[in-house]
Amino acid sequence: MVGAKKRLIALIDGFAYATLMFVAVEDARCFRIRNGAVLALVGLFALAYWVSADIRDLIWHGIFAIMVLVLMFGVFSLGLIDVVTCPHSVAQVQS
Repeated sequence: MVGAKKRLIALIDGFAYATLMFVAVEDARCFRIRNGAVLALVGLFALAYWVSADIRDLIWHGIFAIMVLVLMFGVFSLGLIDVVTCPHSVAQVQS
């Protein structure tokens, strides 16, 4: 049973890595991350937690996510980063 669980976690990790690569390319190309990709990552994380059922991992991931969210809110509110629109999407709207 342990071997099957490890293979399932490896498969979930593979899907997560592929999704993260898509997000990285899309973000580099258009400065945009699609909501569907974020929801896919959240779903994959929930599935991985359900398979592993380790509450310590869930707690530490939650703490880290809240810290990054607060940090990025602070960086954005200080004006250190700005919202940039995708040049491809702007061209599509104008035509």
